Amino acid sequence: MATLSESWCVRFHRDGSIKDVADFLADFPETTLEEICAVLLTDQQLRWLGEPGPRVEEYLLHFPTLAEHRSLLLDLVYGEARARAKLGFAVDADHYQQRFPSIAEPFSKQLELAGWIHTPSVPERLPSLPHYPPNANGMARRFGNYELVKQVARGGMGIVYEARQDSPRRIVALKMLSSDRLFSAEDVQRFKNEATAVSQLEHPGILPVFDVGESEGIPYFTSRLIEHGTLSDHVHSLCRDPASVVRIVQCLASAIHHAHERGVLHRDIKPSNVLIDDEGRIYVTDFGLAKLIHASGDLTHTGELIGTPAWISPEQAEGTAGAATIFSDVYGIGAVLYYLLTGRPPFEGNNPVDVLARVRESAPRPPLLLNPKIGSDLNMICQKAMDRDPARRYASADALHQDLERFRQGLPVLARPLPWLEHRKRQIFRHPVLSAVTAVLALAVTTMLCLITVFMIREGQMNETLATSVRNAQNANVDADRLRADSVRMRAAAVELQSNALLAQRDAIRARDSSEQLLYAAHLQSAAEAISINDARSAEVNLDECERSVESTDLRGFEWFWLKRLIEIPVSETDSMMDNPRCMSYSPDGRLLAVGDSSGFIATFDAMTMDQVVMWETQHDMAQSISFSPSGQLLATGGENGAICVWTPENGKLVHRFKLPGKSSRAHFIDDIHLVATDQSDLLFIIDMFQKSVTEINAELGKVYDVAAYPEERLFAAIGKTGVGIRQLGLEGVVCFIELFDVPTRQSLQFSCNGKQIAFRDDERSIQVWSFAFKGTSNLLFWERFLDEPRGIAFSRRGGRFAVGDGAGGLHTWLIDNSQSETEFRPASPVRWQSRESRVNAVAISPTTNGILSATKDGSLRLWQPDFFEPVTTISQEFHPSSPFGDLSFAPNSTLLAMSSEHGIQLLNTSTHSCTRIGDERQRTEMVEFSPDGRYVASGSKSDTIVELWEDPTNSNEPKWRREKQSCDQLVFSPDCKLLTVVDWNGDQVVILNSATGELVTQLPSPQCWAAAFAPDGLHLAIGQLDDVQIWDCSTWSRHQLLQGNLSSTTSVAYSPDGRWVASGSKDRTIRIWDAMTGQQAHRMLGHSNRVISIQFSPDGKSLVSAGREGTIKVWHVATGEFLCDLWTSSTSLPFSTTFATDGSRLAARLHDGQVLLFDTSRSVRTQSPGQH
Repeated sequence: MATLSESWCVRFHRDGSIKDVADFLADFPETTLEEICAVLLTDQQLRWLGEPGPRVEEYLLHFPTLAEHRSLLLDLVYGEARARAKLGFAVDADHYQQRFPSIAEPFSKQLELAGWIHTPSVPERLPSLPHYPPNANGMARRFGNYELVKQVARGGMGIVYEARQDSPRRIVALKMLSSDRLFSAEDVQRFKNEATAVSQLEHPGILPVFDVGESEGIPYFTSRLIEHGTLSDHVHSLCRDPASVVRIVQCLASAIHHAHERGVLHRDIKPSNVLIDDEGRIYVTDFGLAKLIHASGDLTHTGELIGTPAWISPEQAEGTAGAATIFSDVYGIGAVLYYLLTGRPPFEGNNPVDVLARVRESAPRPPLLLNPKIGSDLNMICQKAMDRDPARRYASADALHQDLERFRQGLPVLARPLPWLEHRKRQIFRHPVLSAVTAVLALAVTTMLCLITVFMIREGQMNETLATSVRNAQNANVDADRLRADSVRMRAAAVELQSNALLAQRDAIRARDSSEQLLYAAHLQSAAEAISINDARSAEVNLDECERSVESTDLRGFEWFWLKRLIEIPVSETDSMMDNPRCMSYSPDGRLLAVGDSSGFIATFDAMTMDQVVMWETQHDMAQSISFSPSGQLLATGGENGAICVWTPENGKLVHRFKLPGKSSRAHFIDDIHLVATDQSDLLFIIDMFQKSVTEINAELGKVYDVAAYPEERLFAAIGKTGVGIRQLGLEGVVCFIELFDVPTRQSLQFSCNGKQIAFRDDERSIQVWSFAFKGTSNLLFWERFLDEPRGIAFSRRGGRFAVGDGAGGLHTWLIDNSQSETEFRPASPVRWQSRESRVNAVAISPTTNGILSATKDGSLRLWQPDFFEPVTTISQEFHPSSPFGDLSFAPNSTLLAMSSEHGIQLLNTSTHSCTRIGDERQRTEMVEFSPDGRYVASGSKSDTIVELWEDPTNSNEPKWRREKQSCDQLVFSPDCKLLTVVDWNGDQVVILNSATGELVTQLPSPQCWAAAFAPDGLHLAIGQLDDVQIWDCSTWSRHQLLQGNLSSTTSVAYSPDGRWVASGSKDRTIRIWDAMTGQQAHRMLGHSNRVISIQFSPDGKSLVSAGREGTIKVWHVATGEFLCDLWTSSTSLPFSTTFATDGSRLAARLHDGQVLLFDTSRSVRTQSPGQH
């Protein structure tokens, strides 16, 4: 009968999910404590396989009486320590002694016997050589990060040493290529293949790889050291115990099956490649000849022998490349079983050639003949595994494992002896001469028997009938047993398939989630890069891709909405009902808007409501220009038929018509009487409407493309093939000439609002702005190249803004400082919005609202209100005088912002920008922090060495308590607001105070500490000390975990809102994110060119914001560790600290010059302005 431990193991694997062991034992109320402990030890091994399992305390909750029996408790504690060591975790004796003081002494002795506690000592200085081969003793004492202790084994290619690893400190087995011989590239590749093959295998029966690398040109890898020897060393004791042999071979088959499932063939299974420890567990090693099952390439060539002659399969012995398969490894397992049952290899000979011949030509002697104690079933299992025909062997190592399990449980096995005919057929092929002689003798004997049989036929018939009945009954029994065995096997296979399907589904979900996160980060990076080069169209496409990738989970962080707002500002849209608008202009008073289209129609609109006033058909085939007179009472148009027409804009009545010689005309008012016009020839025409005369002027520019006018000074300009000529009405000649290259595509000419600058398109994709003086020099002030063809230019008449449209539907706008002189034109960084999918034909800026109007090919008129767009708000310095220290903290209401200053604490209302002050104005405040519930605000000063706390800060100007002679570098409240943490770099400590009273709770030694952060649940405190992050247990104030990896001082730490991640910023310019539970580093982010000053997780935990000393504020993707975008960049005003509002709607940043930046980080996008259509 199976033991309780075995029954629990079967149920654990059969059910496909983890069950509660306490529920299992509840079904056996009369179980003894020893049996309970045995079941718990089995459960412990199963749950700690590959990942951390339950602690001993969890078992004691269900079975408290175990704690009263020291020996049973010692077994459980020792079992947990062994499991942690197998996973690579350090085993701290002091930690276990604190948890279980009743067994402290025997546990320490047991650990010392196991060799897990290494007493620090100064080892003897060993001689070392810079290069291999080894020294006089036959070995190099140092190899990379390892100290070689002694040689354990040597093979044809490699040497195995017992080695001591420096960090983590442990004894390992180090295998490397022998340094005293030369190897081919294939030898080196085979050695690397072994490390690669084993590193992807995780099985209790396969020796795990700890490290893979190369030192001084010699590849190596390390694994666990097993000192008890191999199966070859223990064969004589094992062959007397078939039950132990079956258990060992089952473990071997399970390990090899695991390798096959991962696509790895061993190809050299033999007893000397199977290690055994002092507890009887076996470990498969030496994957030097391993091969990927589905690999397209192989280091083995035709005719090259792979494996050891006595242990390889017949197909391997033939030396055919690619002959080794899963069946070859099954044969090797059968050979090991044969060896352990009989004490001798399957084949022996005087030399390897003789052995190979025996392998190819004959079958091994049945093991039952060499060891009658093993029984016929075990004999048949061994023979089936070593069948010369691969198709007749077990289909897999797992099938062999299952048949051995049937044998062990006393069930019928699947292995059956060969049919008589098949057996004879094989004998004939192996011994043809002997078979022929035997056949002749058999024929003679048969003839004689036939004569006798004639006389006994009647009796024979009766006997045959009886024998047939008996055989049929026996065969029916055998078939029934086989069907029952097949049914059990199929049920087990179905359970396994279901388990594998669940695991595959989980892995697929994880892979899908990971790919979606990476895709989101990539699209957001592309959008940010597109915005940085003013490519709003590409930015919009990438942001839309981010939105479309959202399925069940919204991956978007605040950064997506931030970038979306950068390319979408309040806009109202009107359908002009016109065919491809080509030109437009506002009246000087901003009351009317006139638009001309490609069909020759003109329409005027009410500029405030965008309602159409009137539309009329002109005599132009296509409207090319449109211009209001300075008084706004007349409207001039030019078109493709060469005519210049003057209209009254309110009713579309024709007032004047002037015909020019050319076919395409453009005109602009110089004053209320005179017009300047061009017909795209080399002439300019001055039209006097009072005299109804047209005066021709030689433009001296070659072919003229466009004209513009500045009525305030009666200036007009023309752009032609050779340059730009500026003239004044009434004066002869040009007042200024700008010479340009001969590019025949120039058009779009526009005067600035002060008439001292002029802008034009100089080729297919560039805009230039020049300053000019009467009879003086001209200077290029601004040059911008566009990704798409610029098609419209506009200056605001009130100044302060400059806009250009492009052929991809984009609208570019610059802010201009009106205080600049006429020879200056230094616009702020441009902003680009996507107007429509179709191209922008014309741009105009409203004289009254400063709104930007774009006309696109599809007939849409879109009015933008860029003055409503404030992505970043800068708080004036008058509220907070400049200070070398600038800390800040949001209240829970996300509106009130506490700021440090030279004179007490400032409380800024971020909605109204009003500011109040609390505290002594003569006292300098360098650090400030709101409690999570908003009840307290604490302040600290490093220079004045004082910490104070205010209760209800908006209504109190006296601190609740004050702690003097306390230096302060950071203040942190616990999540429950009961504790206040003071980081003291000068004192190399972190001071924990009672928030309500200011009394000292404890002091934590923390050398060179800069920052601290509480976990969201308040159970742990992270402190940045030296280059590390030390995690403290807040219930015992003991060290819990040490996170290492930074190369320089840790400057800031933060917990994610869900407590899953711990992040740190460092002077080494990196940001690192660790798993808070395991302490494993998840991401290392490098993007700052100087030290990281502060880091903050966004309230939704999806993003992380960092500030760098080089003057940037960056956003990172927490799930992937990818850089997303820059929020702010400056080379002069460096950020000091950042903080998020509790609701995530704002991000505040304090600069070294004292200014505060408020970033709108809300998850909203406003596309319509109030009161607009």
